[in-house]
Amino acid sequence: MIFVDNKNGLIGDVLGTFPTIQTLSKKDTVIVKVHPESKHLYDLIKSPKILIVDSFGDLFDNKLITLDCSIAFSIAANKNYYMTQAFMEEAELEVPNNPPKAKLSWKSIYISKEQFEIDYLLSPFARSLTEDQKWPIDKWLELVRALPDKKFGVLGNSKYDEKNIWQSEKNVVPLYDFDFGTICTIYKYVKCLISVVTGTSHLAFHLGVKNVLLTNQTMTWGNNPDAIKLTDYIPNITVQQVIEKL
Repeated sequence: MIFVDNKNGLIGDVLGTFPTIQTLSKKDTVIVKVHPESKHLYDLIKSPKILIVDSFGDLFDNKLITLDCSIAFSIAANKNYYMTQAFMEEAELEVPNNPPKAKLSWKSIYISKEQFEIDYLLSPFARSLTEDQKWPIDKWLELVRALPDKKFGVLGNSKYDEKNIWQSEKNVVPLYDFDFGTICTIYKYVKCLISVVTGTSHLAFHLGVKNVLLTNQTMTWGNNPDAIKLTDYIPNITVQQVIEKL
């Protein structure tokens, strides 16, 4: 058995470790220690050879691999790696030239007609970003008003993200507090995700979904390598620039 300590990291970081964990599971059973708040993410990579635990105890003699985000970040900075490549190197695996994607699977989940008909997903919120790394909410509103014939779904968390701002927008469907299986299902029906640098962008990468990414990051680590990037001081990005990328 292989023991993997993967107890830290945000959603994007946890997704970034999945190709490493799945590669390891081709060789042996992998016991993965996770943070309880990240446990639900592992529902997307269910495998009889990947066992999820909250703690190891003192009962292992086999190889212990630690997937530490700060170490992976340093590797990425030195070698210009995307996060999935950096975690591969941290685990002493062969690093592919192209960033590997996780193999995700989820139960087929019914979504309503209203959700099925969404044209574009919006992901404006990210608790880990400073204000200068976000697009002002007024511009998100300007975007949906500029395309009144399109329907937008907004991803959010009602505990942290304002929901009432969308009440007057007839072409906006709030998608707050959805489980990842439902979100993955919705991703497969939309034309594009429009986002800042956050876990939803990384999920789009792994699912092969078009992503218009508003970013000021120049290093590979934080960006979706498949994204259509608008790289600038983010508050200065215009609605017209975003529309041109759609």
